[in-house]
Amino acid sequence: MTDEKCRSPSPWRVRWIVCLDDWEEAQWPIGCVLNSISAHEARRIRRFVHASDQRRGCVSQLLAVRAVSLLCGINPSDVKLLRTTEG
Repeated sequence: MTDEKCRSPSPWRVRWIVCLDDWEEAQWPIGCVLNSISAHEARRIRRFVHASDQRRGCVSQLLAVRAVSLLCGINPSDVKLLRTTEG
C-alpha cells in the first residue's frame, strides 16, 4: 500500500487498493492492530464474528485516519473519528 494520491479531478480524493488475502496473523495479530485505533471502534470491530470482517474493519478505520491526515495536513494521532447516532 502506498500513500500516493490518485490523479483525479478533485484534490480531496485519495484511493488505496488493499489486499487482505496476505494478512499473516502471526506477523500482525488483530489485537495489536486494534490497539492502534480508538477503543470505541475496537469494541465494535471485535463484535464481528469472522476474522476477515475484523481485518476489514481495522483497515477501514486506519485508512480513514490516514486520509484525513493526508488531506488536512495533521498528525494521524490527532485525528478523532466519531459516529453519528445512525452509525
